[in-house]
Amino acid sequence: MPAEVFVGRQPIFDGQNNIYGYEVLFRSSEANVARISNESMATSQVLVTTLIDMDVERILHDKIGFVNLGRNFLVDGLAHALPAEKVVIEVLEDIEPDQEVCDALSKLRDGGYSIALDDYVGAPNQVALLDWADIVKVDVPGVGTADLEGVMIALRGHNVRLLAEKVETQAEYRALKAMGFDYFQGYYLAKPEVIRGRRIAAKKMDSIRLLAQLGDANVTFSELADSITRDAGLSFRMLRLLNSPFYGMRQKVESIHECLVMLGLDQVRRWVSMVVMASMSDKPPALVTLGLVRAKVAEGLAAATGKVDERKAFTVGLFSILDAMVDRPMAEVLASAPLADDLTAALLDRFGPLGNILTAVLAHERGEWASIDDLGVDAQTLNRIYFEAVEWAEQSHGGNAG
Repeated sequence: MPAEVFVGRQPIFDGQNNIYGYEVLFRSSEANVARISNESMATSQVLVTTLIDMDVERILHDKIGFVNLGRNFLVDGLAHALPAEKVVIEVLEDIEPDQEVCDALSKLRDGGYSIALDDYVGAPNQVALLDWADIVKVDVPGVGTADLEGVMIALRGHNVRLLAEKVETQAEYRALKAMGFDYFQGYYLAKPEVIRGRRIAAKKMDSIRLLAQLGDANVTFSELADSITRDAGLSFRMLRLLNSPFYGMRQKVESIHECLVMLGLDQVRRWVSMVVMASMSDKPPALVTLGLVRAKVAEGLAAATGKVDERKAFTVGLFSILDAMVDRPMAEVLASAPLADDLTAALLDRFGPLGNILTAVLAHERGEWASIDDLGVDAQTLNRIYFEAVEWAEQSHGGNAG
């Protein structure tokens, strides 16, 4: 069964008690606590869970997402995988302002990102980062009542908005509001809630190969596209990402090739790296190879008939095993999937030209030749397409077509 995933969410309020945004928090279970053994893994899990595994609208609605990022994510440029208009990058309190960090923050600001300093208490390393900050999250108990006004006066000279965090009582809230804080967060206003979902699995072996490929500075666009299309789970998640509200595409992206064109090579490197870090579940090699064979046969039939886009046909064939890949009914998987209507109709109801292609692919597996005749492809051509697909799939995956 697919692994359950959890993410914490705590609202941030403005001065009129309206929700301004949500801080998205790592959670390893339904217990409302963070058990973090690896910072990069935790950050990857939050980002992948929020933006891909779950419906992002379910977590953020139409609000801004505040995401904690450590030093590695900043200097490696992974933050640029997030749409600037949808997130606030929270810089953790223990990050030192070395040249790499400062350069990374400058690039984020140039890219239109909003930056917040987390758990601010006026430490020297935090003061040194104020020039890059849009929002400062003041750790109210950490600063202390006696020093709070002085810290606020100092911060007001930096043209930043102030967020009072860890607000615990009504009296604190009223006092902080009177002092002029712009935003408020804490247990008095709302405790974090844990949202639960299920991860869509991708195969670890292909992910390991992808990691090695991503580390190769000479990898080409076509090589990376080829690698991603060989993994049904990863392909599905990349399409789901680009078609999510975060990217706001005017029309649905229907193939991995389009996905890569839209995102660009650097964005793909970042997102695939995070997906891999978030970890995927294994599936039997024979199942994955079957999906590859179906995809290649569908592509070949589309080329032979000349009536269907070959890339869309490949996607339909690849995703035809998606229900088995994630151990969920196809209708349930596609209910939240941002696939184009013709792809969804083909997968669920075998409807339309793509549905006819998929019907023929499945009929060939079962030896139901009458269904194949309707496509107008002779037996010799179909057999050639099938055997070429099996050879390609076995070379690509090293598995068994079954």
